[in-house]
Amino acid sequence: MLIKEGLASYRVRFQAIGGKLILYTDKLCFQPHSFNIIKKQVSIDISSIDTIKKRWNKLFNIIPVVPNVLEITLKDGEQYNFMVYQRSSWKNAIVNEINK
Repeated sequence: MLIKEGLASYRVRFQAIGGKLILYTDKLCFQPHSFNIIKKQVSIDISSIDTIKKRWNKLFNIIPVVPNVLEITLKDGEQYNFMVYQRSSWKNAIVNEINK
């Protein structure tokens, strides 16, 4: 069941891929826009999420610019960074699904 959906960018090293972040009851998905060169889709099982932290978007990975990043770390150590609008709302929605 769909819980939340919104525009987002998926950060891969120094590149941001624009698309949509979609939260379902059992997974978090990122779907890139069709016009992106890189079309990497992401699907994360809610049960595999270990931590969710709010981070700053940084210029050159050094200078903090905008506080809009959700850093999601899985239980196996893999990390995902999504730039979203209203990151606190996103974090709360994901934590609510984890706690169900």
